[in-house]
Amino acid sequence: MTLDTVQAFVALAAFFLTFAVAILGGMKWMLARLERRTDERFDRVDRRFDRLEASTDERFAQVDRRFAEVDRRIAEVGATLTDVKIALARIEGPHPPFLIARG
Repeated sequence: MTLDTVQAFVALAAFFLTFAVAILGGMKWMLARLERRTDERFDRVDRRFDRLEASTDERFAQVDRRFAEVDRRIAEVGATLTDVKIALARIEGPHPPFLIARG
């Protein structure tokens, strides 16, 4: 092997090494870009889920308020029925005792 051959092999090895470094650098850049884009997409999805969760919480709060209103109205109806029963009992007067006939 002559000196020229050795220098050619060294130059070829340097070329391949430089080429490999360039390829690895490009791959690193592409992976970083992919990671950044993926993170941005996940951030958008997270924001959508946050909005969905907020609107769902608001809807559940509305339903809770409506149920509370229904419960209040039912309690009012129950109180009114009790008042009606008391007033009706006053109008009817005392009840005579029932006679239980046994055979």
